[in-house]
Formats: sequence, structure tokens, C-alpha cells
Amino acid sequence: MNREAAQVIANQIRDKVEGRTGVLPQFLVENYRVQRLNGTYTLLKINVGSGRYVHVEVFQAGQRTMP
Repeated sequence: MNREAAQVIANQIRDKVEGRTGVLPQFLVENYRVQRLNGTYTLLKINVGSGRYVHVEVFQAGQRTMP
């Protein structure tokens, strides 16, 4: 995953985040980390303007295969 892919995930969840925090003037991924374990955990550090950040954890379920 690269920063552009992390920003796409952030853009997809922006409405949910703003629903909890209020409208945010900026929403740019500053840093991210990915962990794969029974799916994908993506941890995002998002710059929301005025020197403030929110940290968000996103889980995306992996595809299960039947034996």
C-alpha cells in the first residue's frame, strides 16, 4: 500500500469521522501503517488542519476460502 491508497481509504471514511467530530477543514493522511491478520488493519494519522490530527483504525475483512 502507498500513501495514495491510504488517502483513498481515508476519503471513504471521512463522512463517518466527521459524524463524530464535526466538519473538518482538511483531511490529509500524514502517516499510515498496515497490519494483515485475518483481514487488513490500516492505522491512519490524518491531518485535519490547525495542527490537529485524528488517528483512525480501519478493518477490512479478508476473503475467506472454503477448503
